[in-house]
Amino acid sequence: MKRTVAVVLAGVCLSALICARCGRFKSVLVQSNGPKTLGESDRPSGPAVCVMPSGETAVAMLAADPKDPRKTMLSCFVMREGGRSWTVSHTMPGTLRFAADLVLHRFRDGTLVLIYSEDKSKQIETGAGFHWLIFSGQEWTFKETGFVPVPGFDFVIPSHEALELGDGKLLLPSTLRKTGGIESVCLLVFEDQGRDLNGILTISSPEEAKVGFLNPTVNRLEDGRLLCVMETSGANGTLYQSVSDDSGKTWPVPVSIGIYGRNPDWMQDPSGTLFLAFDDDWPKGIGLARSYQFGTVWEKEISLYPGANAVFPPRLVRIDSASAVAFFFARGRGQKAELLFMPFYMGKTKTPRGFSVSANGRGEVKLRWNRVSSADYYFVYRGMEPDFEPMPGYPFAGNAVATAVRPEYTDVGLDSGKTFFYRVSAVAGTGKVFAGSGGESDPTAAFSVTIR
Repeated sequence: MKRTVAVVLAGVCLSALICARCGRFKSVLVQSNGPKTLGESDRPSGPAVCVMPSGETAVAMLAADPKDPRKTMLSCFVMREGGRSWTVSHTMPGTLRFAADLVLHRFRDGTLVLIYSEDKSKQIETGAGFHWLIFSGQEWTFKETGFVPVPGFDFVIPSHEALELGDGKLLLPSTLRKTGGIESVCLLVFEDQGRDLNGILTISSPEEAKVGFLNPTVNRLEDGRLLCVMETSGANGTLYQSVSDDSGKTWPVPVSIGIYGRNPDWMQDPSGTLFLAFDDDWPKGIGLARSYQFGTVWEKEISLYPGANAVFPPRLVRIDSASAVAFFFARGRGQKAELLFMPFYMGKTKTPRGFSVSANGRGEVKLRWNRVSSADYYFVYRGMEPDFEPMPGYPFAGNAVATAVRPEYTDVGLDSGKTFFYRVSAVAGTGKVFAGSGGESDPTAAFSVTIR
């Protein structure tokens, strides 16, 4: 059972889903101000993403080499502060001529490996397999490259982030097709940080499921099981899923999740709620669904990016416990596609910490607190009693005295000899707000200061 609480905050109606049984906030969805453009590519593929040891997010994409359009250039970006700042950290011109699909993975020792396959026609001509490039740490120092053949198949396509098992072993979700057959989905088992192929774990074969599947996305659930969501290769158009209880060794026959789409990718927030992004057939664009039951039931939530020009699969990256980013390509000018990133909010924003307050003797009070990574801005509330309650309605009503975009604020023009009390809350999601969402954190405890 759920109940909805709605408040008016800065002219925006925010609702929050609260569990009636325990009274706690459940995961919620708030879209941020809209997509931002990261770069352009006339050979869009991927994008490949992974989280660095520093908490920064690395994003890799392909584009034509400007010096030789027949060749392909790899460009890598690093996202900081949830997308508020970016740097181009690395480019490799002319090295990946026939590259078509990318996977970027960071090992626990900091080593980065980029795994990619060539386009289907090239693989059919020269043999199925993967290329790999290994970099040292986030400095992107190139170390070595190699090729791993996958005999007996026309082609093999990696689809998403690999799972690390330890000791340099990787499970790589992939689509494979045998000569004369239709697509099946598997986990390729790599050793030695992607250098060697040790085995193939079948998730679903056409003979077993009576239908072909492709583009699997596999992650580990909170209870240790592996969940795979995949799309059908025929006219069905429905997303399917399967759950493995033994680290991917065996999988039951996939079942439909009742959502029509392609190119799925899913992630899990700290509360155990699952979020699934996919190319939506209707309405066109990028759709986003969630599940509170480990994928047993999916609730279609929002159109994360409406429009028919979303042309390549979304990738999800969690920024913190309350926010995430979706990356995807959308058709831009001419034949080029734009790499877009869309921040969105999954849960209640964290309350600011590290609060301090001081007066300087000129009727001014300086407030400081620690930055909340998912916050777009902060409300500063002022009262005359230690137990005062924040009242919304700023700037026309309520007791908020300011909104601050930085984790600090100076209150001026205060009367000497009086004691003032302050509380601060963080707010995420200043853009379009969806049903069942909430963006303002609980306020801090009240802090007092006396003007001398």
